[in-house]
Amino acid sequence: MTGHKAGLRSDILLSPFLRRLVGGAIWSGLSEGLSRGLMVISMVIIARILGDQAFGEFGLIRTTVGMFATIGGVGLGLTANRFVAQFRDSAKAKAGELIGSTYALAVAFGLATGLVVFVCSDLLAAEVFYQPSLGGSLRYAAIILVLSSLNGAQIGVLQGLEAYNQLAIANLVQGIVGVGAFAVGAKTAGVDGALFALILYSSVGLIAYQLVIRRALAAMDIRLNFAAISSTLPI
Repeated sequence: MTGHKAGLRSDILLSPFLRRLVGGAIWSGLSEGLSRGLMVISMVIIARILGDQAFGEFGLIRTTVGMFATIGGVGLGLTANRFVAQFRDSAKAKAGELIGSTYALAVAFGLATGLVVFVCSDLLAAEVFYQPSLGGSLRYAAIILVLSSLNGAQIGVLQGLEAYNQLAIANLVQGIVGVGAFAVGAKTAGVDGALFALILYSSVGLIAYQLVIRRALAAMDIRLNFAAISSTLPI
């Protein structure tokens, strides 16, 4: 009986599912840690360069971006994660269509949310934040919102493909570029420079995620397909 239990325990520990679970958890934690850790370093650098008041303005705009990004993202990342994981092995063509549709929806919702922020930037600055001078800076947030929507969707796709190690590498590249960009941007152009750096940071993430997604799709023999966009979007 003892030998049977030991054998069963050994089978469980060596099972492919458990190895995938543990490996995914480790890489996912590393990815999240790299992303958040490098962003904290960036924020410390920006705070030291800008000073209290200017850093507060930057933080206000960044928080606004985060709030609207949550609205504009409408849970696309989680949805992509679930359905890509469900179909990536059993229905590769459907998985490719789902990824294409996810991109389309991310662009549509990101543009819609960004347009609202762009049009209402002066109103938000004057009536909500009581700082009319932030109107111009808030317009930059509209660009960041589109990029954030796409990045959120791409992260969900990568998680659905279980490409956690490649996601960690992409986050590392994005974070390292971000540290330098935030330092240079804040030093040369203050709050607006830090916002330009945030646009660059998001753009690097967009490119890095796209590269690793295409690599993962090629490895799994999944063809990215935009044919289902017309049936996904109410056009």
